[in-house]
Amino acid sequence: MKRSMVCMVLSLVITVGVPSVKADSTQDLLEEAISLLNEGNTAEAREVLAIALDQIDHDLLDSTAALFPESVGAYTRGEVDTQKAMGMDITECTYRSEEGNEVEVQLMGGGGGMLGSLADLGASFGGGRKVRIQGRSGTAMEDDGETTLMLKLKSGKSLSFTSRSLDRDAVTTFAEAFPVKEIDESGM
Repeated sequence: MKRSMVCMVLSLVITVGVPSVKADSTQDLLEEAISLLNEGNTAEAREVLAIALDQIDHDLLDSTAALFPESVGAYTRGEVDTQKAMGMDITECTYRSEEGNEVEVQLMGGGGGMLGSLADLGASFGGGRKVRIQGRSGTAMEDDGETTLMLKLKSGKSLSFTSRSLDRDAVTTFAEAFPVKEIDESGM
């Protein structure tokens, strides 16, 4: 029963397709897994599925990275880094202005949906100020020459803006110009 259910789900995924992924290699892996299941080789099918899921995860991270705009106001985006570790997806990059100011932006997801509560915790440490940006609540704080603004997204993710060269008001202005709502509502 389990094997036939897995085959049915995999067939549906192959037929309907998986959005935003490398269709050929992922599709080939899914077809191979179905074949292995039909042959009764469950252990190897599981390995193949793990590889396919890993590819899907990386493709989703790449899609999320594409949501970070090349520029925000006078700031130009540097290289976007994506990683998956310990059940968390992390997408981060640094935006730089011609004056040499920098804002590091980090989007964290996974972790059982607990990351959004980090923004709430920020208010209890270091006297942060509550903020609301594009309908998302968070905390802005300054500590030892570093300004951090952390937002709790409706998706359960956390989006933070950190700068060693800008004050709280300037980081807040940057965050207001950043596509916070679009990233949160993207489903990535």
